[in-house]
Amino acid sequence: MQMRNLLAALIPALFLTAPASAEFLSPDPVGFTEGGPGYFNRYAYAFNDPVNFVGPTGMCGAEHENKDVCVYAIPGAGGEGSGSNSTLKGIVEQYGGVFEDIGADGAAASIAAYMEANPEAQVVLLGYSRGGGEAVSTANILGDSGVNVDALVTFDAHRLVGNSFQLTGNNVQTAVNFYQRNSSTGRFGLPIGDNPYRGRPLTGAPAPGGSITNYNLTGVRPAPRAGSRYVHNRFIRQVQREEALNQAIQATLP
Repeated sequence: MQMRNLLAALIPALFLTAPASAEFLSPDPVGFTEGGPGYFNRYAYAFNDPVNFVGPTGMCGAEHENKDVCVYAIPGAGGEGSGSNSTLKGIVEQYGGVFEDIGADGAAASIAAYMEANPEAQVVLLGYSRGGGEAVSTANILGDSGVNVDALVTFDAHRLVGNSFQLTGNNVQTAVNFYQRNSSTGRFGLPIGDNPYRGRPLTGAPAPGGSITNYNLTGVRPAPRAGSRYVHNRFIRQVQREEALNQAIQATLP
């Protein structure tokens, strides 16, 4: 950990910087990416937020980077405090991964650039709620670019428009999808109550020799003290508390 922090501090110093503005004189090699205001300024280090982010490779802003594995998680809407987003962030932090919502195109561009610099790294994609749908789209975009995804884990993934969750890139080795279709508490299209959205099964074709596993938790009673049914807003925490399901998550992650 100390060595990684030291590298995080030293590597930016190797780039040419302008003393007056403390910004790089050469642009970020990733280039412009739609979906996040931090990507407009290609001369800023770690989105101009070095207190909370580092970017040792210059490829992406992240709390940590592990060049042996690229763990990338896309949260649901509403920010970190919404639904199970904070639980997802906790999982990602265990692996020094990236937790951000910049859209599927932005996520795919960031991962592809990272893999170009670290071609031997594994790619692990996670997504929850709307971010689950974005994670599937990210995997498909990466497939079109010839980038393999070693693992895809989605939790109660949904879309506001359309219901299809299909892998089309033939590039995902292992896909695990947890979802529930219990009665919704949402009303008039508004996210009301503890189960405003419901997930969907994941279909399509994985990489040759790969697999897709769907865990349908509709009508299944969660572990003790985890509620009477699986619901969207507590979904990841409920899944973690069920030993067999948590083992399925851990077996998929690096």
